[in-house]
Amino acid sequence: MSSLNNIRSILVIKDKNDHALYISQFAEYMKSGFLVVNESAFLQFDIVENTTFRNVFSIENKSFKRTDDTSEFSLYSELPTHISISAYNVKYTKGFIQHREYRNDVTFDFNGEDTTLPLPVGYVYDEALECLDSENNEFCFNNETKFSYSCGYYDSEKMVVIEHCLYDIDCTVTLENGRIVYEDDAVWCEEIEEYHLESVCTRLENGEWLPDNQVIRTSNGCYYSANDSDITTCNGCDENFHYEDLTYNEHDDCSYCENCYEEHGNKLKNRLCYSTNVINYHGFGDYQNKINGKLVYIGFELECLADESEVEELDENLKDMQHGRCNFEYCVPTMDGSLDDNYGVEFIFKPDSLENHSENLKHFIDNIGSQLYKTAGDGYGLHVHISNNFLSDFDKIKIQNFASIHDAKLRFVGGRDATNYQPKKMLGKTADMKKGNANKYQAVNISPTSTIEFRFPVSLVDHGHIMRNLQLAYSICLYVKYRCNYANINDFSLYLKWLKTDKQFKLLYDYFDNL
Repeated sequence: MSSLNNIRSILVIKDKNDHALYISQFAEYMKSGFLVVNESAFLQFDIVENTTFRNVFSIENKSFKRTDDTSEFSLYSELPTHISISAYNVKYTKGFIQHREYRNDVTFDFNGEDTTLPLPVGYVYDEALECLDSENNEFCFNNETKFSYSCGYYDSEKMVVIEHCLYDIDCTVTLENGRIVYEDDAVWCEEIEEYHLESVCTRLENGEWLPDNQVIRTSNGCYYSANDSDITTCNGCDENFHYEDLTYNEHDDCSYCENCYEEHGNKLKNRLCYSTNVINYHGFGDYQNKINGKLVYIGFELECLADESEVEELDENLKDMQHGRCNFEYCVPTMDGSLDDNYGVEFIFKPDSLENHSENLKHFIDNIGSQLYKTAGDGYGLHVHISNNFLSDFDKIKIQNFASIHDAKLRFVGGRDATNYQPKKMLGKTADMKKGNANKYQAVNISPTSTIEFRFPVSLVDHGHIMRNLQLAYSICLYVKYRCNYANINDFSLYLKWLKTDKQFKLLYDYFDNL
């Protein structure tokens, strides 16, 4: 029965009706060093009785003595391997030491006090006792000698018992609470200058150790001292990071981790939503041009890409545009799903005249032109809107067809080839009007309720380019409305001759003339 190695007492239940006690509390008793058995099971043990001393027997070389015996149970306790005395009267104890069977249940009076200090039988013969008084033949322990039930006697100046094991004292350390432990089980915490158990400590990024309750874990799985001033929180997600893993944004005086920086970091913040109506912010221009008694305006949207190094200053200007400050009373900045999430911005210019747009563009380019890339490629467009209140449905279809027929020439002015967002499209008859309205992504989009949209020009932050395309869109509407029919719609030279006669389109005509 290998389980007897940890057993210190045996409780024998005599009444078979008490077997429930054994079942319910067996595990608890075993932890306490008890073996609980029924009497019939106990009698099956390989018991060797000691015929000299009553109530003493051995099981697998372990000696037990019956210490209690009732009608319900018997209790057997393991015989100690050490005898409990602190001073010997040699005359009285000589036989006791020589006859080991007497060693149990012995206590002696030493200097008037009851003392109990274990003493192994062989200790006397090793001369670990010294004679204090030869007349009384009394002995006592050396001052440096200590006893451990698990390890026996040892020199306390050289050895120490830790969790039932004997260690060289030079191989131990003292924790902050005074507890002595084996040196391999502890770590030195340099910051607080204390030893702590390694099991309750964490190794830091710098190789040092600290107790777990004084350590902080960063979001990327690194460990630092809770007092480390280099650890801070991301202003986006509030997670802990080393400051070197964060990016500082001067615009809002905040630091962000890599993930949050894309959302909160160095990007344009003062952009309005895509559906923003510029008229609600800045109204219409003071332009009073009338065609057939109806006011006709020109508006446009300029899709741009911000220079990342100029984002902070540009954002201030975007805020001024929203509030009409610093003479930014003509446009608003918005987001657009087709543009860069962080730096793309669409400027919507209010409906106005060609003359007023020219002045506003000069102010626009002078103040923020350097904060934008002049071109961001074919994916960024200039969309020009002309009031359609003077046009019939037939006029709109004819305008779209004129632009489709002369698409290549118009794109010389617009500056980009066809894309999926602005292909040319012919409408053969009035019945195709509904089909034309089904898709706004055409070079000329006639579907809006109030305007015709010319989508083919590329975006350039350039005064001349923008003004030429404004003149192009407006002049096409006027020419096709009043001078063009399907008999001469294919003759582009007629359009150019007419263009030369109207001074408001001089910039555009000169451009064609120089091609």
